[in-house]
Amino acid sequence: MISDEQIVKTLGGKDIVFKKTPNLTVNGASIVTGDTPVAKGNIMFIGEVLFVSESVVSKLHQQHKDKETPPLLAFPWFGAQFLSHAFLALERDKRFTHITRFLNLADLAPHVSGTGYTFFVPTDTAFEELGLDKMPDNYLSTGDGLQILLNHFVKGRLYDKDLKHGSLLTTLGNKTIEVKRTKDGVVINDATIVESEVFVYNLGTMFYIDKVLFTNLSNLPVTSTEADLTTTIPFTTASNAEKIPEEIAEESGSLPDVLFADSAAVTENQTQVITLARNNTIK
Repeated sequence: MISDEQIVKTLGGKDIVFKKTPNLTVNGASIVTGDTPVAKGNIMFIGEVLFVSESVVSKLHQQHKDKETPPLLAFPWFGAQFLSHAFLALERDKRFTHITRFLNLADLAPHVSGTGYTFFVPTDTAFEELGLDKMPDNYLSTGDGLQILLNHFVKGRLYDKDLKHGSLLTTLGNKTIEVKRTKDGVVINDATIVESEVFVYNLGTMFYIDKVLFTNLSNLPVTSTEADLTTTIPFTTASNAEKIPEEIAEESGSLPDVLFADSAAVTENQTQVITLARNNTIK
């Protein structure tokens, strides 16, 4: 028989208090159907979960975020849910303004599609040490720059316990990361992990690091502006070449149909076009 103000200790070591007025309650939760006897015991149904508060829920949420199912995102990359959720999480953190602007213009989605990745994320300070804070947003969008970003991703969702001393990890850029555990923390190559196990729902994990991996002042990729200039040089004409008005060329139908040809063919076509254009002008 339960008495008013009776205190009972649970198997988890917590105290519960029964009250009988005005109705039977336990820790303020109403007992809704009375007794339900079972073999060697009794069941009481209540309408609330005991010992749960907002702070407890928040703590449990943080501890088990790796088990939470995320909402499906159509933006920024529908086919790359881990990358999309990681990007949005980093975008809200002022320590990661550079990695987010580089990610925003990089063609990473085909390489980091779906879920199940570990992302070693350099802080702003890491980029500033290399002067990359002064580079344009598209600096790491293609070529060697894109490889730098890919070398910060590892396939598989890793936890801190998985980063064992001496273990080797292969990046999506096909480079090898060596893990070292010291009394001061975990080091990957020459970068120290400054924050571990930042879970991106159940999609993957981020580790924040203080260096940009596989990059130093001597091997920085050329800027995209320099690369663009290099590719345009073979297609420039001599400075003394006569420019053909577009309306004349369109009327005569004399523009070459193939834009990419060998240099000799392009020169011959240009000579023919100029001659025809002059004849049309004389008429």
